[in-house]
Order: sequence, then C-alpha cells, then structure tokens
Amino acid sequence: MIATAVVELFKDLFPIRRNFQRGFLAKWFSDRLTAQSKAPTHAELLAAEADLVHLATGGDRSAFYDLETPQLCGQMNAAAQIALAYPDRHQGLLRFLAPEADEGDLSKIQAGATASPSAGTEMNELLDARNRVTHHLQRSIDALQIAMGFRWKFYLQIVIYVVCFACAFISLYAVKRGAYTLWEAIAVGIVA
Repeated sequence: MIATAVVELFKDLFPIRRNFQRGFLAKWFSDRLTAQSKAPTHAELLAAEADLVHLATGGDRSAFYDLETPQLCGQMNAAAQIALAYPDRHQGLLRFLAPEADEGDLSKIQAGATASPSAGTEMNELLDARNRVTHHLQRSIDALQIAMGFRWKFYLQIVIYVVCFACAFISLYAVKRGAYTLWEAIAVGIVA
C-alpha cells in the first residue's frame, strides 16, 4: 500500500509518464519504419511528432504525453482520421502512423486528395487504398496501445516491488539493528 502511494506520488509530481511515453512512441515507430526499410530521418520523426501533437492536442506536447495510454491512443486515432481526410497536408504523419501501409496506397490517397477521380474504377481503387491504409492505421495504434500499456504496467510493478523491498529491508535493519544478518534481512525484504 505504501509502495503504491509512493509510486503514485512520484508519477504525479514528475514527468515520468510523459518521458516514458514520448520515448516509447518514438522508438516504437522508428523501429517499425526501419523494419519496413523506410528508415526515417530524425527531422522527419520530429515533424511527424509535431504534426501528431498539433492535431491531437493543439500543439500541447506535455498534455498529449501525460494522458493515460488508452486516451493517448484515442487522440492518436482522432489525429489519424484527420490525416487520412487531408493526406496531402499530413504525408509524414500518415507514413509515421501506418508504417506497414503500402507506398502505392499512400501515394494513391495523396493523389486522390488533390485531383478527384473521374472514372468509377479509379474511385474504387482510391476507396480500396483508403480502406487498406485505415486498417493499417487502426492496427498500428492498437498494437502501440497494447505494447505501451503492458510495458508501463510492467515497469510500475518492478518499481513497486523495489520500493516494498527497500521499505522492509530498511525497517528491519532500523528496528532490529544487529538482530538479523544481512541475508536474513534481504530474505525478509524479498518476502515483503
């Protein structure tokens, strides 16, 4: 109980979640883009992040990264829908959010945003491309939410265990100074 309170206090006072989520998001998409042989430059990643933050929270980076993971991903999804509606204005963001989407589909969507298709076949191809990219956007954001949520909870549990161990170990040593050996104190700390 005390360990959880300590962790919550630190989470509220310091930008721990903000830093974790920003770093996780950048690494997640950078790794996925690199795996698809679309290695982005640092400037491209920063531009896509700035576009995402602008669409999601009006440019307030701290507010965006301080959101709970499901809320952050919900805002990302809303930003992705805007980027999909105006692909010519958000090319970098679409590539960032849907790294596994086919380049041909992305190009088709961007071309369709500037010139309206004249034939029914062109319209069907555009709609098919949009549906495939939408699918990639949604799966990508869902996968991010699952991975980031899991990792965040895992790290919090580790920290809580360490705090519990430290509290028990220090309390035992302070109260019963010399009555327990170091190994006995460690064993009690682990059990706690």
